[in-house]
Amino acid sequence: MVEDIDPVAYKRAFRETPNPSILAGPDFVIRDVNDACLRFTGYERDELVGETPDVLFTDPAVFFGEVAPALAVENPWLGSFELKAKDDRFRYGYGAATPLFDDDGIIAYAGVFIDITRERRAEQTTRILNRVLRHNLRNDANVILGHLDLLREQAEDEAMEESVAIVEARINRLLDRAETARELEDLISVDSDPQVEPIRVDELLRDAVETARDQYESVEFVVDELVPASVAAGPALATAFDAVLENAVEHNDSDVPRVVVGMEPDDRTVRVTIADNGPGIKQEDLPHVFSLDERSQIYHGEGIDLFFVYELLAEYSGRISVEANDPRGAVFTFHLRRQSDDEEE
Repeated sequence: MVEDIDPVAYKRAFRETPNPSILAGPDFVIRDVNDACLRFTGYERDELVGETPDVLFTDPAVFFGEVAPALAVENPWLGSFELKAKDDRFRYGYGAATPLFDDDGIIAYAGVFIDITRERRAEQTTRILNRVLRHNLRNDANVILGHLDLLREQAEDEAMEESVAIVEARINRLLDRAETARELEDLISVDSDPQVEPIRVDELLRDAVETARDQYESVEFVVDELVPASVAAGPALATAFDAVLENAVEHNDSDVPRVVVGMEPDDRTVRVTIADNGPGIKQEDLPHVFSLDERSQIYHGEGIDLFFVYELLAEYSGRISVEANDPRGAVFTFHLRRQSDDEEE
């Protein structure tokens, strides 16, 4: 029974908890802090006991404007904030605070901090580097494309014109990859909150196929009946359709490349299929199609697009799968959550 545990054990459990923690009274005055909090903040215990928790906040308004009001009405609080150490350095992370009760009401408040400072700084640094690299890539690509225009004007035979066209296409593809990387960065950022709303998947899919038809004139696109249906998604779903359609064409080695697009709605989901007659995917490679690991890069050089699609659908509470087509090729299936226009998000 819990009642049989010595109170000393409770105190040790609190003091030795690995995350910085505090215990405050009903008046919000700190009664105790654990050892992790002392190591983390650089304070001595007697420097914190008797103070209110706002002393540990870089912005005390977060405590008085969010934490205290929630606890005062007997609600727990969970959020992110910056914690200030004794040497004025700050740590970024997540905090959780909850009221503790006995039969007479609130007897104390407990708070815990989870430090993600290094992860936060790494993410910010990576984002800045990516932004700089994309900027430089665009600038260099524009210079190259400008010189390609000059070469095209001076081309003396079809072979040179074809070479210029190939280089131009590759440069534009690099720019497209950079844009996909930016969208992926925004998608998986801790600060991102993808907008989810009812989206007419049939309209989005029809537009994506028309765009692909214009881009790949030698490919036969077959579209099964598209019935009106809305799914819980956002405008970025169009990019996902574009990526899978491009994948179905770019890796297709058939004499007559063929892509069949269809959708199957039911009461709860909408399945969108994009099937091709290309070389297909080996059975042992199927688990790696949507990853960015080394194996994926060896067998699927455009893996960043499919990884983007996988992560995007997860944000929309959906998923994408792939299987072999019969008799040849691959079938990608989008599993999307159906949502009516008047349904609550």
